[in-house]
Amino acid sequence: QWRYLGVDIEPGPNVDLVADVHALSDILPHGRAGAVYSNSVLEHLFSAERVIAESNRLLREGGLFVAILPCMWPLHQEPWDFQ
Repeated sequence: QWRYLGVDIEPGPNVDLVADVHALSDILPHGRAGAVYSNSVLEHLFSAERVIAESNRLLREGGLFVAILPCMWPLHQEPWDFQ
């Protein structure tokens, strides 16, 4: 059975948990997520590497991490485009 948990730094549509993704493993149980999905988010974070490590802590063995990132795209949403 799959359960979707939408996480964002601010409340909004489809946001179930308002949190800083740099510290998700402080508030969510380790090893419980079957998948972590990120779409055009990592380039807007202070530390994409830290969020990837946090996601890994949340994933159960055999879990799936999927990240979609723009490859060739101009700066956008400045000053929050860090990559």
